[in-house]
Amino acid sequence: MISNHDLNLKEEILRMDASNYYKMNVIDYVIGNNDRHSSNWGVQYQVEGRKRKILGLHPLYDFNQAFCNYELAEGSLCLPAYLLGEKLSQREAARQALSELTFQLEEIPKREWFGVHEEWYDGCMQRIKELRIDG
Repeated sequence: MISNHDLNLKEEILRMDASNYYKMNVIDYVIGNNDRHSSNWGVQYQVEGRKRKILGLHPLYDFNQAFCNYELAEGSLCLPAYLLGEKLSQREAARQALSELTFQLEEIPKREWFGVHEEWYDGCMQRIKELRIDG
């Protein structure tokens, strides 16, 4: 478990910004993004003396590996969860996240969002379907 002296990073992130942490895990699974390592997400904080005060998650960025990871239904290892001490597949992390969130996954408008990339649409919809079945 990553910690900063007496700070438990997972507990602090969930306390400060659980909603965005969980949304990140759902989105990354659905779009097949397997590149959410520690340099592609993080927290915003301010320094107070020798301690850091976490303000919340930094807005998500770096989606250049999206739509690349549809070979395995469970996705790859969920790197944000792993960084916080849990070894979960992306699907497991997304299922856990959906149990904590109050939104529903809906059909994605194929032509409007994906244009000619039907394979990306199919991958997203397959993962949404799996989350609905498994949920």
